[in-house]
Amino acid sequence: MVKRAMSEAKKQYRVYNGGEPYGFISYAHKDAARVLPVIAALSRDRFRLWYDAGIEAGDNWPEVVADHLRRAGTVVFFLSRRFLHSQNCVREVHYAVDRRKPMIAVYLEPLELPSDLAMQFSTATVIQG
Repeated sequence: MVKRAMSEAKKQYRVYNGGEPYGFISYAHKDAARVLPVIAALSRDRFRLWYDAGIEAGDNWPEVVADHLRRAGTVVFFLSRRFLHSQNCVREVHYAVDRRKPMIAVYLEPLELPSDLAMQFSTATVIQG
């Protein structure tokens, strides 16, 4: 189901790949049904966004993600229990903090962050879902 949703999203909502500032979207794949509609709405409002639908088959996933995170103007994290259990999502948080990226934390559900992530998000703009 997630794979089909990603394929549909890729067709409908262009992943930004230009030189202008853009938002990097970080979320757990298992939350795609909740996150992709937000991406769709932001895309309709002409926000420039990059998310993992921009990874092509055969791409070196960590290299592509790191490159897009490095070039992003802002990183938007969709936080959930699933996000917290995803090593890749947590790595993206640390990578963004290390590069002093402006961050937005969108809570998909009530959630208490582990202390390390609570510290990382202490300067983020927070949106309670």
